Amino acid sequence: MCDLLAMSFNKPVAASFFLRNFEVKERFNPHGWGAAWYHGRTVHVVKEPVRASESSFFAAMLRSVEARSEVFIAHIRRSSSLRLAPPSYMNTQPFWRELGGRAYVFAHNGSLKPGVKRAEFKRRFPLGKFKPAGGTGSEYVFCYLLDCIEEEAGSWGRGEFKWLAEKLAELNEHAFLNCALSDGDHLFLYHDSEGLNGMALTSVKARFPVLHLTGDQREVVVWEEDKKLHGFVAVTLSLKYSPTPVYVADGEWVHVKPGELLVFKNGEKHVSITAPSNY
Repeated sequence: MCDLLAMSFNKPVAASFFLRNFEVKERFNPHGWGAAWYHGRTVHVVKEPVRASESSFFAAMLRSVEARSEVFIAHIRRSSSLRLAPPSYMNTQPFWRELGGRAYVFAHNGSLKPGVKRAEFKRRFPLGKFKPAGGTGSEYVFCYLLDCIEEEAGSWGRGEFKWLAEKLAELNEHAFLNCALSDGDHLFLYHDSEGLNGMALTSVKARFPVLHLTGDQREVVVWEEDKKLHGFVAVTLSLKYSPTPVYVADGEWVHVKPGELLVFKNGEKHVSITAPSNY
């Protein structure tokens, strides 16, 4: 099963500090890796249909602090159907599309529930303008959501957040569903109603080393905090990262409730909604 990582901060941060656990977990997710981040309204997506450990791009990202953003979504893939969706660039996540002048990014893990046929799912959730470029069910779900967002959600507010939670719960009745979605401002995070893979988040703050001189002119390094920087990191449970010396967890890991939609903006938890699963 795939793994997800999603981040929302109030100031740009470097994703390299949070991607390191992909190196450990990629052996269980050998069919691709990818990361997406924003610079203003421009989205940058780097992805390859190979193990992260085999990728020179991934190695460069771990060494770089240039890929900085308030919002990141990253994914490592284990295909649930190599026949329908073999490793390829088109089948590697995250996916992105333009809608209403904004770049939407999406990453997902899950599969159809037992007894649900692919053709039956497509009849229940037909596509409109947006069509998949690859063969994954994840991209199909993304295209379906984009069609719905274009029709129902001209802008994002409390009513639209509730509508999205209900739409995701409806999809979740027929398929296991963990996902991260962003329009560059908001980060939407949904956890499967049956608790697939588990999902957790933690608040994060930053600290950094500063050289000080003591009264006798000895040099000492003091760790100081950037009190203006804060945010959240969310992961599927097998990806729980160990905070690096630069970015440190401000609190404990908190489990996202099954069936819960969380909405983040500017590093703040904006909304939490759990829609009834009665579809």
